[in-house]
Amino acid sequence: MTIDIDILNVGDGDAILLTLCKNDKNLVMLIDGGHPGDAEMVKTKLDEVLAAVGKKGPDIILCTHFDNDHIGSLYELVEYYHKNIGCLYIHDASVLKNITGVLKKSTVENASVLPSENDDVFGNYYFDPETDESVKFVVESLQQEADLLKLAGHLKVPTKRPVAGAIQLADWPEIRIIAPTQVYYDQLFPPNLKPEVALQEEVNAYSAELVLKPAPVAGDPCRLLDRLTRSPVSRINLASAILEVNLAGDKFLFTADAGIPSFKNIPNYEQELRHIFWLKVPHHGSRNNFTGELIDLIRPKIAAISGKIRIEPGIIACLVKHGCTVERTDDPGADLHYHYEYPEKSVVAK
Repeated sequence: MTIDIDILNVGDGDAILLTLCKNDKNLVMLIDGGHPGDAEMVKTKLDEVLAAVGKKGPDIILCTHFDNDHIGSLYELVEYYHKNIGCLYIHDASVLKNITGVLKKSTVENASVLPSENDDVFGNYYFDPETDESVKFVVESLQQEADLLKLAGHLKVPTKRPVAGAIQLADWPEIRIIAPTQVYYDQLFPPNLKPEVALQEEVNAYSAELVLKPAPVAGDPCRLLDRLTRSPVSRINLASAILEVNLAGDKFLFTADAGIPSFKNIPNYEQELRHIFWLKVPHHGSRNNFTGELIDLIRPKIAAISGKIRIEPGIIACLVKHGCTVERTDDPGADLHYHYEYPEKSVVAK
């Protein structure tokens, strides 16, 4: 059996290809699609992978969550491959979709995405869409999620929500989604969550993270990491689907933008996360989403970071302290490739 992982360099975003082969069977999964404008890059690599295994489309497209840097090019990719997609896994956040209803001027192309200051739709919630990058990012992300769901329905692409236990493939018991549970997802997005409040929270979380400055590493990096100030993590990021692939006891963990509560809400998380072999570091290496305590628990042998601007040096130092090999898409600025063969494990990276 073999597993190939291709992490495409889409900047601070995720576009990951996962290929599993055993006996006469193979499975190709696309995990997220990077930003708007990344579709051609992703399609070029995906076509190459599909041709190698004799397929015309991915068995699974997993949209871990609908931030702009993960869902960005999936509309174009679903439209292109729709006749040959096995299943699209995507959250359907009905409460958040109401945001695009109250944002009467919202379009992906139009920068004027919010009502005017005199409009009372938001009460005290007012933003200037001309200057507030955070608002534009959040609203465009929500619009892309709504558009993608509508497209999938129109093209009759099968869809499922990416919650724990959603992937159940008889030929591939090695693959499963372990988070979020449906209970935790419902806690994040309760029916009474007001759209304008949700928008305020998402914008605040996005804005606060952008002003965090990396901290110098001194002393024990894992303990330093635990003492750093963190800003809130958005509900959308906390709802990120976490995918596990288990090959002969070696666990490969794809974490998207999951946060600390995301991991701790995994049932029996301490056992589930103990001694992961291969890790995609959450949220492009941000301090908000990882702790020294979690790294002490997970202790991956290999870790990959997709991004640059959010990387907290203490995360890398803490991983290295535990003997982990850490690689980044911004160093040397190229895609990352991993190949493993079982039962006699061997690896060719990059």
